[in-house]
Amino acid sequence: MRAASALTRRIIVIQFISMGAMEMSNPFWPLYLQGLVHDRALLSLAGAGVYILPMLGVALTSIWWGRVGDRVGHRWMMIRALIGLALTQLALAFSSGAVEVLVLRFLQGALAGFIAPAQAYCAALTRRRQRYRLFARLQIATNVGSFLGALAGGALLGVAPFFWLNTLAALACTACALAVAVCLPPLQGRARLPASTRLAVRASGHASADLAGRQGEGVPGWLRITILALGLLLAARMILQLPLSLYAEQVLQFAPWQTGLSYGLVALGFCAGAGAWARHFEGQQAVGVMRVQRWLAWGLALVGCVLGVARVPGWFFAGQFIVGVLLAATTPVLTGLVSRHTPAGRQGAVLGRLQSVSQCCSVVGVACGAGLLYAGALADIYFYVAAAYLVAWWVLLRVRPPAVSGS
Repeated sequence: MRAASALTRRIIVIQFISMGAMEMSNPFWPLYLQGLVHDRALLSLAGAGVYILPMLGVALTSIWWGRVGDRVGHRWMMIRALIGLALTQLALAFSSGAVEVLVLRFLQGALAGFIAPAQAYCAALTRRRQRYRLFARLQIATNVGSFLGALAGGALLGVAPFFWLNTLAALACTACALAVAVCLPPLQGRARLPASTRLAVRASGHASADLAGRQGEGVPGWLRITILALGLLLAARMILQLPLSLYAEQVLQFAPWQTGLSYGLVALGFCAGAGAWARHFEGQQAVGVMRVQRWLAWGLALVGCVLGVARVPGWFFAGQFIVGVLLAATTPVLTGLVSRHTPAGRQGAVLGRLQSVSQCCSVVGVACGAGLLYAGALADIYFYVAAAYLVAWWVLLRVRPPAVSGS
Protein backbone atom coordinates (compact mmCIF):
# COMPACT_ATOMS: atom_id res chain seq x y z
CA MET A 1 0.00 0.00 0.00
CA ARG A 2 2.90 2.38 0.67
CA ALA A 3 4.17 1.90 -2.88
CA ALA A 4 0.69 2.59 -4.29
CA SER A 5 0.37 5.71 -2.12
CA ALA A 6 3.75 6.93 -3.32
CA LEU A 7 2.67 6.59 -6.96
CA THR A 8 -0.56 8.46 -6.21
CA ARG A 9 1.36 11.29 -4.55
CA ARG A 10 3.59 11.59 -7.63
CA ILE A 11 0.55 11.99 -9.87
CA ILE A 12 -0.91 14.61 -7.52
CA VAL A 13 2.34 16.59 -7.73
CA ILE A 14 2.43 16.26 -11.52
CA GLN A 15 -1.19 17.40 -11.77
CA PHE A 16 -0.43 20.37 -9.50
CA ILE A 17 2.54 21.45 -11.65
CA SER A 18 0.79 20.97 -15.00
CA MET A 19 -2.36 22.82 -13.89
CA GLY A 20 -0.27 25.65 -12.48
CA ALA A 21 1.67 25.88 -15.73
CA MET A 22 -1.49 26.13 -17.84
CA GLU A 23 -3.11 28.69 -15.54
CA MET A 24 -0.13 31.01 -15.90
CA SER A 25 -1.61 32.20 -19.20
CA ASN A 26 -5.27 31.16 -18.95
CA PRO A 27 -6.69 34.24 -17.16
CA PHE A 28 -4.87 36.65 -19.48
CA TRP A 29 -5.98 35.49 -22.94
CA PRO A 30 -8.48 38.38 -23.31
CA LEU A 31 -5.63 40.84 -22.71
CA TYR A 32 -3.52 39.14 -25.38
CA LEU A 33 -6.42 39.07 -27.85
CA GLN A 34 -6.91 42.82 -27.44
CA GLY A 35 -3.69 43.30 -29.36
CA LEU A 36 -4.87 41.01 -32.18
CA VAL A 37 -8.55 41.97 -32.58
CA HIS A 38 -9.62 45.60 -32.77
CA ASP A 39 -13.34 45.15 -33.45
CA ARG A 40 -15.28 45.08 -30.17
CA ALA A 41 -17.84 42.47 -31.26
CA LEU A 42 -15.17 40.16 -32.65
CA LEU A 43 -13.11 40.62 -29.50
CA SER A 44 -16.06 39.50 -27.35
CA LEU A 45 -16.57 36.47 -29.61
CA ALA A 46 -12.88 35.54 -29.53
CA GLY A 47 -12.74 36.10 -25.76
CA ALA A 48 -15.53 33.58 -25.23
CA GLY A 49 -14.13 31.16 -27.81
CA VAL A 50 -10.67 31.05 -26.25
CA TYR A 51 -12.24 29.42 -23.17
CA ILE A 52 -15.10 27.46 -24.75
CA LEU A 53 -13.14 25.81 -27.58
CA PRO A 54 -10.72 23.87 -25.30
CA MET A 55 -13.74 22.58 -23.35
CA LEU A 56 -15.34 21.44 -26.61
CA GLY A 57 -12.11 19.73 -27.62
CA VAL A 58 -12.04 17.80 -24.34
CA ALA A 59 -15.75 17.00 -24.55
CA LEU A 60 -15.44 15.55 -28.07
CA THR A 61 -12.42 13.32 -27.38
CA SER A 62 -12.46 12.31 -23.68
CA ILE A 63 -14.59 9.19 -24.11
CA TRP A 64 -12.42 7.94 -26.99
CA TRP A 65 -9.16 8.65 -25.16
CA GLY A 66 -10.57 6.88 -22.09
CA ARG A 67 -11.35 3.75 -24.09
CA VAL A 68 -7.87 3.79 -25.61
CA GLY A 69 -6.44 4.12 -22.09
CA ASP A 70 -8.38 1.07 -20.92
CA ARG A 71 -6.66 -0.91 -23.70
CA VAL A 72 -3.11 0.46 -23.81
CA GLY A 73 -2.73 1.87 -20.30
CA HIS A 74 -3.56 5.20 -18.67
CA ARG A 75 0.11 5.99 -18.16
CA TRP A 76 0.51 6.36 -21.93
CA MET A 77 -2.58 8.58 -22.03
CA MET A 78 -1.05 10.87 -19.40
CA ILE A 79 2.16 11.12 -21.42
CA ARG A 80 0.16 11.79 -24.60
CA ALA A 81 -1.90 14.50 -22.89
CA LEU A 82 1.12 16.29 -21.43
CA ILE A 83 2.98 16.20 -24.76
CA GLY A 84 -0.16 17.58 -26.44
CA LEU A 85 -0.30 20.41 -23.90
CA ALA A 86 3.41 21.17 -24.36
CA LEU A 87 3.25 21.26 -28.17
CA THR A 88 0.10 23.38 -28.40
CA GLN A 89 1.29 25.76 -25.70
CA LEU A 90 4.58 26.22 -27.55
CA ALA A 91 2.68 26.84 -30.80
CA LEU A 92 0.52 29.41 -28.98
CA ALA A 93 3.68 31.22 -27.89
CA PHE A 94 4.43 31.88 -31.58
CA SER A 95 0.84 32.56 -32.66
CA SER A 96 0.17 35.89 -34.36
CA GLY A 97 -3.54 35.90 -35.16
CA ALA A 98 -6.84 35.42 -33.33
CA VAL A 99 -8.00 32.59 -35.63
CA GLU A 100 -4.70 30.79 -35.08
CA VAL A 101 -5.10 31.12 -31.31
CA LEU A 102 -8.66 29.75 -31.41
CA VAL A 103 -7.71 26.76 -33.59
CA LEU A 104 -4.77 25.91 -31.35
CA ARG A 105 -6.92 26.21 -28.21
CA PHE A 106 -9.41 23.73 -29.69
CA LEU A 107 -6.57 21.34 -30.60
CA GLN A 108 -5.20 21.76 -27.10
CA GLY A 109 -8.43 20.46 -25.61
CA ALA A 110 -8.71 17.64 -28.16
CA LEU A 111 -5.12 16.43 -27.71
CA ALA A 112 -4.84 16.98 -23.97
CA GLY A 113 -7.23 15.71 -21.30
CA PHE A 114 -4.72 14.81 -18.58
CA ILE A 115 -7.20 14.69 -15.68
CA ALA A 116 -9.26 11.65 -16.76
CA PRO A 117 -6.32 9.23 -17.30
CA ALA A 118 -4.69 10.50 -14.10
CA GLN A 119 -7.91 9.71 -12.23
CA ALA A 120 -8.16 6.26 -13.82
CA TYR A 121 -4.51 5.45 -13.05
CA CYS A 122 -4.90 6.52 -9.41
CA ALA A 123 -8.19 4.63 -9.10
CA ALA A 124 -6.36 1.41 -10.01
CA LEU A 125 -4.05 2.02 -7.06
CA THR A 126 -6.73 2.95 -4.52
CA ARG A 127 -9.25 0.79 -2.70
CA ARG A 128 -12.83 1.63 -3.66
CA ARG A 129 -13.81 2.81 -0.20
CA GLN A 130 -11.01 5.40 -0.36
CA ARG A 131 -11.99 6.88 -3.76
CA TYR A 132 -13.67 9.94 -2.23
CA ARG A 133 -10.45 10.90 -0.50
CA LEU A 134 -8.47 10.25 -3.69
CA PHE A 135 -10.59 12.53 -5.88
CA ALA A 136 -10.68 15.19 -3.17
CA ARG A 137 -6.87 15.28 -3.17
CA LEU A 138 -6.70 15.39 -6.96
CA GLN A 139 -9.13 18.30 -7.12
CA ILE A 140 -7.34 20.13 -4.32
CA ALA A 141 -4.15 19.84 -6.40
CA THR A 142 -6.05 21.23 -9.39
CA ASN A 143 -7.48 24.17 -7.43
CA VAL A 144 -4.25 25.10 -5.66
CA GLY A 145 -2.24 24.72 -8.87
CA SER A 146 -4.70 26.92 -10.76
CA PHE A 147 -4.66 29.60 -8.06
CA LEU A 148 -0.89 29.74 -7.67
CA GLY A 149 -0.35 29.48 -11.43
CA ALA A 150 -2.58 32.51 -12.03
CA LEU A 151 -0.68 34.47 -9.38
CA ALA A 152 2.67 33.51 -10.93
CA GLY A 153 1.43 34.37 -14.41
CA GLY A 154 0.23 37.77 -13.28
CA ALA A 155 3.55 38.53 -11.63
CA LEU A 156 5.52 37.34 -14.69
CA LEU A 157 3.32 39.28 -17.11
CA GLY A 158 4.30 42.47 -15.32
CA VAL A 159 7.96 42.03 -16.29
CA ALA A 160 7.95 39.79 -19.40
CA PRO A 161 5.96 39.41 -22.66
CA PHE A 162 3.03 36.98 -22.96
CA PHE A 163 5.32 34.77 -25.07
CA TRP A 164 7.19 33.65 -21.97
CA LEU A 165 4.06 32.53 -20.12
CA ASN A 166 3.27 30.04 -22.88
CA THR A 167 6.89 28.98 -23.34
CA LEU A 168 7.43 28.28 -19.64
CA ALA A 169 4.14 26.35 -19.56
CA ALA A 170 5.33 24.23 -22.50
CA LEU A 171 8.60 23.48 -20.72
CA ALA A 172 6.78 22.57 -17.49
CA CYS A 173 4.41 20.19 -19.33
CA THR A 174 7.37 18.57 -21.09
CA ALA A 175 9.07 18.02 -17.73
CA CYS A 176 5.83 16.51 -16.36
CA ALA A 177 5.63 14.13 -19.34
CA LEU A 178 9.18 12.97 -18.67
CA ALA A 179 8.34 12.53 -14.98
CA VAL A 180 5.37 10.29 -15.85
CA ALA A 181 7.52 8.23 -18.22
CA VAL A 182 10.34 7.79 -15.69
CA CYS A 183 8.57 7.73 -12.31
CA LEU A 184 5.31 5.85 -13.02
CA PRO A 185 5.29 2.16 -14.00
CA PRO A 186 2.71 0.77 -16.47
CA LEU A 187 -0.10 -0.94 -14.58
CA GLN A 188 -0.86 -3.45 -17.32
CA GLY A 189 2.39 -5.29 -16.79
CA ARG A 190 1.82 -5.88 -13.10
CA ALA A 191 4.79 -8.22 -12.89
CA ARG A 192 6.93 -5.10 -13.19
CA LEU A 193 5.32 -3.53 -10.13
CA PRO A 194 6.43 -4.03 -6.53
CA ALA A 195 4.50 -6.76 -4.74
CA SER A 196 2.74 -4.26 -2.43
CA THR A 197 1.55 -2.20 -5.40
CA ARG A 198 0.27 -5.29 -7.24
CA LEU A 199 -1.69 -6.18 -4.10
CA ALA A 200 -3.20 -2.68 -3.96
CA VAL A 201 -4.21 -2.79 -7.64
CA ARG A 202 -5.76 -6.22 -7.18
CA ALA A 203 -7.65 -5.13 -4.06
CA SER A 204 -8.96 -1.91 -5.56
CA GLY A 205 -9.93 -3.29 -8.93
CA HIS A 206 -11.17 -6.82 -8.28
CA ALA A 207 -11.96 -7.43 -4.61
CA SER A 208 -15.04 -5.18 -4.53
CA ALA A 209 -18.56 -6.55 -4.62
CA ASP A 210 -20.36 -3.39 -5.68
CA LEU A 211 -23.18 -3.26 -8.20
CA ALA A 212 -20.98 -2.40 -11.16
CA GLY A 213 -18.71 -5.34 -10.41
CA ARG A 214 -21.66 -7.74 -10.26
CA GLN A 215 -23.00 -6.46 -13.59
CA GLY A 216 -19.69 -6.98 -15.35
CA GLU A 217 -19.04 -4.54 -18.13
CA GLY A 218 -22.38 -2.70 -17.80
CA VAL A 219 -22.64 0.72 -16.19
CA PRO A 220 -25.84 1.13 -14.14
CA GLY A 221 -28.32 3.73 -15.35
CA TRP A 222 -28.28 5.57 -12.04
CA LEU A 223 -24.57 6.29 -12.54
CA ARG A 224 -25.34 7.95 -15.88
CA ILE A 225 -27.87 10.22 -14.19
CA THR A 226 -25.28 10.92 -11.49
CA ILE A 227 -22.81 12.03 -14.16
CA LEU A 228 -25.46 14.35 -15.63
CA ALA A 229 -26.18 15.82 -12.19
CA LEU A 230 -22.46 16.42 -11.64
CA GLY A 231 -22.31 18.22 -14.99
CA LEU A 232 -25.26 20.42 -14.08
CA LEU A 233 -23.62 21.38 -10.79
CA LEU A 234 -20.55 22.43 -12.78
CA ALA A 235 -22.73 24.35 -15.25
CA ALA A 236 -24.29 26.31 -12.38
CA ARG A 237 -20.84 27.19 -11.09
CA MET A 238 -19.56 28.20 -14.55
CA ILE A 239 -22.36 30.72 -15.11
CA LEU A 240 -20.22 33.14 -13.08
CA GLN A 241 -17.04 32.54 -15.11
CA LEU A 242 -17.44 35.68 -17.23
CA PRO A 243 -19.82 37.92 -15.18
CA LEU A 244 -18.21 37.68 -11.72
CA SER A 245 -15.52 40.29 -12.25
CA LEU A 246 -18.03 42.70 -13.79
CA TYR A 247 -20.51 41.99 -10.97
CA ALA A 248 -17.85 42.73 -8.37
CA GLU A 249 -16.82 45.95 -10.11
CA GLN A 250 -20.19 47.37 -11.19
CA VAL A 251 -22.68 46.04 -8.63
CA LEU A 252 -20.52 45.69 -5.52
CA GLN A 253 -18.06 48.43 -6.54
CA PHE A 254 -15.10 46.33 -5.43
CA ALA A 255 -11.48 47.28 -5.89
CA PRO A 256 -9.41 44.88 -8.05
CA TRP A 257 -7.88 43.18 -5.01
CA GLN A 258 -11.38 42.50 -3.61
CA THR A 259 -12.43 40.96 -6.93
CA GLY A 260 -9.38 38.69 -6.87
CA LEU A 261 -10.15 37.75 -3.28
CA SER A 262 -13.71 36.83 -4.30
CA TYR A 263 -12.32 34.35 -6.81
CA GLY A 264 -9.71 32.99 -4.41
CA LEU A 265 -12.09 32.42 -1.50
CA VAL A 266 -14.07 29.82 -3.47
CA ALA A 267 -10.89 27.85 -4.12
CA LEU A 268 -9.80 28.32 -0.50
CA GLY A 269 -13.15 27.04 0.78
CA PHE A 270 -12.91 24.07 -1.57
CA CYS A 271 -9.47 23.13 -0.29
CA ALA A 272 -10.55 23.62 3.33
CA GLY A 273 -13.59 21.36 3.05
CA ALA A 274 -12.62 18.65 0.55
CA GLY A 275 -10.71 16.40 2.94
CA ALA A 276 -13.33 16.53 5.71
CA TRP A 277 -16.17 15.82 3.27
CA ALA A 278 -14.28 12.85 1.80
CA ARG A 279 -13.80 11.33 5.25
CA HIS A 280 -17.47 11.95 6.06
CA PHE A 281 -18.72 10.08 2.97
CA GLU A 282 -16.14 7.29 3.07
CA GLY A 283 -18.23 4.75 4.98
CA GLN A 284 -21.62 5.65 3.50
CA GLN A 285 -23.69 3.72 0.99
CA ALA A 286 -24.62 5.37 -2.31
CA VAL A 287 -28.15 6.06 -1.05
CA GLY A 288 -26.83 8.10 1.87
CA VAL A 289 -24.39 9.96 -0.38
CA MET A 290 -27.16 10.99 -2.78
CA ARG A 291 -29.41 12.12 0.08
CA VAL A 292 -26.72 14.55 1.27
CA GLN A 293 -26.03 15.70 -2.32
CA ARG A 294 -29.65 16.84 -2.65
CA TRP A 295 -29.36 18.90 0.53
CA LEU A 296 -26.09 20.36 -0.74
CA ALA A 297 -27.76 21.49 -3.98
CA TRP A 298 -30.41 23.25 -1.90
CA GLY A 299 -27.69 24.79 0.26
CA LEU A 300 -25.83 26.11 -2.80
CA ALA A 301 -29.09 27.62 -4.13
CA LEU A 302 -29.76 29.28 -0.77
CA VAL A 303 -26.25 30.73 -0.51
CA GLY A 304 -26.60 31.95 -4.11
CA CYS A 305 -29.73 33.90 -3.13
CA VAL A 306 -27.93 35.38 -0.11
CA LEU A 307 -25.01 36.44 -2.33
CA GLY A 308 -27.52 38.02 -4.72
CA VAL A 309 -28.64 40.47 -2.03
CA ALA A 310 -25.35 40.84 -0.12
CA ARG A 311 -23.78 44.28 -0.57
CA VAL A 312 -21.44 44.29 2.44
CA PRO A 313 -17.97 42.96 1.45
CA GLY A 314 -17.60 40.83 4.56
CA TRP A 315 -20.88 39.00 3.95
CA PHE A 316 -20.06 38.50 0.28
CA PHE A 317 -16.61 37.11 1.09
CA ALA A 318 -18.10 34.74 3.69
CA GLY A 319 -20.68 33.54 1.16
CA GLN A 320 -17.99 32.86 -1.46
CA PHE A 321 -16.01 30.82 1.07
CA ILE A 322 -19.13 28.81 2.02
CA VAL A 323 -19.82 28.13 -1.65
CA GLY A 324 -16.32 26.65 -1.94
CA VAL A 325 -16.86 24.46 1.14
CA LEU A 326 -20.16 23.14 -0.23
CA LEU A 327 -18.74 22.56 -3.72
CA ALA A 328 -15.98 20.46 -2.13
CA ALA A 329 -18.68 17.94 -1.17
CA THR A 330 -20.13 17.69 -4.69
CA THR A 331 -17.70 17.25 -7.58
CA PRO A 332 -14.98 15.09 -5.94
CA VAL A 333 -17.51 13.00 -4.03
CA LEU A 334 -19.71 12.34 -7.07
CA THR A 335 -16.62 11.53 -9.15
CA GLY A 336 -15.49 9.12 -6.44
CA LEU A 337 -18.96 7.56 -6.35
CA VAL A 338 -18.88 6.96 -10.10
CA SER A 339 -15.39 5.45 -9.93
CA ARG A 340 -16.32 3.36 -6.90
CA HIS A 341 -19.19 1.67 -8.76
CA THR A 342 -17.48 1.25 -12.14
CA PRO A 343 -15.76 -2.04 -13.16
CA ALA A 344 -11.97 -1.92 -13.08
CA GLY A 345 -11.70 -2.48 -16.84
CA ARG A 346 -14.03 0.43 -17.62
CA GLN A 347 -12.52 3.17 -15.45
CA GLY A 348 -10.97 5.05 -18.36
CA ALA A 349 -14.09 4.97 -20.54
CA VAL A 350 -16.50 5.96 -17.76
CA LEU A 351 -14.28 8.67 -16.29
CA GLY A 352 -13.70 9.89 -19.84
CA ARG A 353 -17.47 10.12 -20.30
CA LEU A 354 -17.72 12.00 -17.02
CA GLN A 355 -15.05 14.43 -18.23
CA SER A 356 -16.85 14.86 -21.54
CA VAL A 357 -20.22 15.58 -19.92
CA SER A 358 -18.55 17.94 -17.44
CA GLN A 359 -16.92 19.94 -20.22
CA CYS A 360 -20.16 20.10 -22.25
CA CYS A 361 -22.06 21.35 -19.22
CA SER A 362 -19.28 23.84 -18.44
CA VAL A 363 -19.63 25.21 -21.97
CA VAL A 364 -23.38 25.55 -21.41
CA GLY A 365 -22.73 27.35 -18.13
CA VAL A 366 -20.27 29.80 -19.68
CA ALA A 367 -22.66 30.43 -22.59
CA CYS A 368 -25.56 31.05 -20.18
CA GLY A 369 -23.44 33.51 -18.22
CA ALA A 370 -22.50 35.34 -21.42
CA GLY A 371 -26.14 35.36 -22.54
CA LEU A 372 -27.35 36.78 -19.23
CA LEU A 373 -24.62 39.39 -19.40
CA TYR A 374 -25.72 40.36 -22.91
CA ALA A 375 -29.37 40.49 -21.76
CA GLY A 376 -28.50 42.99 -19.04
CA ALA A 377 -29.18 40.62 -16.12
CA LEU A 378 -25.87 41.26 -14.36
CA ALA A 379 -27.45 42.54 -11.12
CA ASP A 380 -29.55 39.36 -10.80
CA ILE A 381 -26.88 36.89 -11.91
CA TYR A 382 -26.68 35.07 -8.55
CA PHE A 383 -30.41 34.33 -8.59
CA TYR A 384 -29.98 32.60 -11.95
CA VAL A 385 -27.11 30.62 -10.46
CA ALA A 386 -29.40 29.59 -7.58
CA ALA A 387 -32.04 28.47 -10.11
CA ALA A 388 -29.40 26.39 -11.93
CA TYR A 389 -28.52 24.61 -8.67
CA LEU A 390 -32.21 23.80 -8.20
CA VAL A 391 -32.23 22.20 -11.67
CA ALA A 392 -29.30 20.03 -10.54
CA TRP A 393 -31.28 19.17 -7.38
CA TRP A 394 -34.22 18.07 -9.54
CA VAL A 395 -31.93 15.72 -11.50
CA LEU A 396 -30.39 14.40 -8.26
CA LEU A 397 -33.91 13.42 -7.18
CA ARG A 398 -33.99 11.07 -10.20
CA VAL A 399 -30.89 9.16 -9.08
CA ARG A 400 -31.99 5.84 -7.61
CA PRO A 401 -28.93 3.90 -6.39
CA PRO A 402 -29.40 0.42 -4.93
CA ALA A 403 -30.32 0.32 -1.25
CA VAL A 404 -27.23 -1.81 -0.47
CA SER A 405 -24.04 -1.62 -2.52
CA GLY A 406 -20.82 -3.06 -1.23
CA SER A 407 -17.60 -1.10 -1.55
